[in-house]
Amino acid sequence: MRAPIAGRARAFLLATITIASLLSVFATAALASGPSATSALKRANDAYNQSRYDEARDGFIEAIQAEPHAPDAYRNLARTYFWQNDYSSATAYYDLYMRLAAEAADLEQVRAERRLAATRAGDQIWQMPEGQRLALKALGDELDEGRAYTAGGGGAWGLYRTLLRMQFAQPELAQLRRRLVRRLLDEYEGLMVPQVNQLAPLLDLEDWKVQRERLRAARTLTNDEAMLDVLRRREMIVEAAEALLLGRYPAAATLAESAASENADIAFLHWYRIAALIYAGRHALAMTAVEELGRRLLDAAPAQLDYARIVRAAVLQASGKHDDAAGIYLDLLSK
Repeated sequence: MRAPIAGRARAFLLATITIASLLSVFATAALASGPSATSALKRANDAYNQSRYDEARDGFIEAIQAEPHAPDAYRNLARTYFWQNDYSSATAYYDLYMRLAAEAADLEQVRAERRLAATRAGDQIWQMPEGQRLALKALGDELDEGRAYTAGGGGAWGLYRTLLRMQFAQPELAQLRRRLVRRLLDEYEGLMVPQVNQLAPLLDLEDWKVQRERLRAARTLTNDEAMLDVLRRREMIVEAAEALLLGRYPAAATLAESAASENADIAFLHWYRIAALIYAGRHALAMTAVEELGRRLLDAAPAQLDYARIVRAAVLQASGKHDDAAGIYLDLLSK
C-alpha cells in the first residue's frame, strides 16, 4: 500500500509498499492471465500510482472479471478501497486475496494491512450490493432451468453480462463461466439433432446466426484449449450451413467437406455437401459423394439408405440419365 500521510502508525508505515514495487509480481501473473487481464492490470497499476483511485478500482475489477482466480488484483483492489475510505470493502477483498494466495510471500504484510482496514471499518461489514445479489440469483436460476442464450444476447449470457456491468468481482465468477460455457455448448448441440425422419436440423439463417453467437459467447468465457478447439470445429458447421442457405453452393460444398472432416459425429454435413454439389451442377462429384455416404450408412444408419437412393436418382436425373433414375424410383415404390 502507498505510504500514508503523516500521523499513521510507524509500524504500518514499515509494512507498506507501493504497487509500483510489485510490478514484477504483476508481470508474472499477467503472463498467465490473458490479454484482457494483462491490460486491465497495467491500467489499474498506473492509475493507482497516480492516485486516480476510481480508475484504479475499475481496472482491478476488470482484471478480476477476466481472471477470477488470479489473486494480485484482489489485494490491490483492497488497497484501492482503503484509500477511498471504503474500509469494509477493503477488508473483504484482503480476505479474498488471502484465500486465493494462502502461501504468498507478502501474507504477513497483507494481514497487517487487513487488520488496519478492519479497525477502520469498525462495525461496518461488507455485504454484496442488492442489485448484484439479485442478478447473481437470476443467473443461477437461468443456468439451472432457463436458456443459455437467446436472440439479441439474452438468457443466462445476458444476465452474466449484466452482472459484470454491475462490477461483480468475486472468485465464483470462474465457476459461473464454466457452467455458462457448458450450457451454451449444450444448447448449441441440442439444436444439431435432426427431427425424426429429417436428415438435417430445420434451421433458417437467423437460427444459424444465433448458433454462431452462442459459440462466440462461449469462446469469450474460456481459455481451455480443448474447449476452444471444440468451439472452433462447431463454428465450421455454421459456416457451411450459412453458405448453403445463401446459395453459395461451391463454397458450401467445400466448407461442408472441411466441417465433416473436423466433426465426425455430425452426419448431416455429408448431406449438406451433396446438396451443395447438386445445386452447383457438379453431378459427378455429387454421385461419388452419394456412393461414399451409402457405404457409411450401411453400418452407421441403414434407415437412411433409401434417402441416399432417392438422392442418387435425383443426381442421375439431373445428369440426363432419366431411365436409370426411373429404375431407382420404381424400385423404391415397389417396397
